[in-house]
Amino acid sequence: MAKNTYYFPHDYNARGDEKLVKLRSKLDWSGVGLYWAIVEKLHENGGSLSKDYQVIAYDLHSEAEIIKSVVEGFELFKVNETNFENARVKNNLKHQEQKSKKAKASASIRWASTDSSTRSERISRARLKGTHTKEDWEEIKNFFNQVCVKCEGATNLNGIVKDHIIPIYKGGSDTIRNLQPLCAKCNNGKGQDTTDFRLIYSKKYNLEMPTKWLQDVYEIPTINESKVKEIKVNINKGSFKPPTLEELKDYIKQNNYNIDAEHWLDHYQSNGWKVGKNNMKDWKATVRTWVKRSGEFGQTKPKIEPGKYNSVKSIQV
Repeated sequence: MAKNTYYFPHDYNARGDEKLVKLRSKLDWSGVGLYWAIVEKLHENGGSLSKDYQVIAYDLHSEAEIIKSVVEGFELFKVNETNFENARVKNNLKHQEQKSKKAKASASIRWASTDSSTRSERISRARLKGTHTKEDWEEIKNFFNQVCVKCEGATNLNGIVKDHIIPIYKGGSDTIRNLQPLCAKCNNGKGQDTTDFRLIYSKKYNLEMPTKWLQDVYEIPTINESKVKEIKVNINKGSFKPPTLEELKDYIKQNNYNIDAEHWLDHYQSNGWKVGKNNMKDWKATVRTWVKRSGEFGQTKPKIEPGKYNSVKSIQV
């Protein structure tokens, strides 16, 4: 297939067009087939063809008089002394040219760089800043359930590809800290966006992303201020670690609280460690709040000093 081949619009009800009905009534469906073959040739030749019907007939395995009839007999084409054309074809070609210009402009913006070095040279420099292993990449893919962290599979494309959050051509490294799993569509369409979608995905699904994968936010050149603040918070706030049953029991015992540790643990495990609508940040503070709200503060038992009292009854509680 030629490099500049493309699809052109074809109305599903074109067979009902009055001019094509007249063509079909005279030349049968073979005439309609010749019409579309001529339309294809017009697209291939910039929208205009010479009235050399003998040459066209030879190419389409037809006869010159039949080709002339199709072109001149049904007002399907605009004919002058030497050439003929079709307004619909002209519009198609103009539309295609505009799309091509936009695509080139977009590519130019995406790959714009003052760096004149080759891609292989840039990759070599990126790997000097840090690289990753096959196991690193498999680990991060599995952590995010083998889905695109931007669209979460909405594009219905199977498989994911490596995306350099800060592109190689903009000085990004090849370390795992600068890689995120995207589908091909999201990767191809990201342009100069340097958003770390791993952080957004992790926050949405309450995941604790390993610290070894986190970037230094100050190295991200084009991310907007709101996202910088959000990422700083995620990096600096520290990660929440739920208590074990033994840790919880020890804390309750140390403070002489009268609550059921297993009941407390089951409650917060079942709701995903949420306090209201928010993620739990300090489990000890949550225990204290639980005790206050339930009114179950335990009383401190007095110590009995040997020989000080003759009877336990004299102790004032």
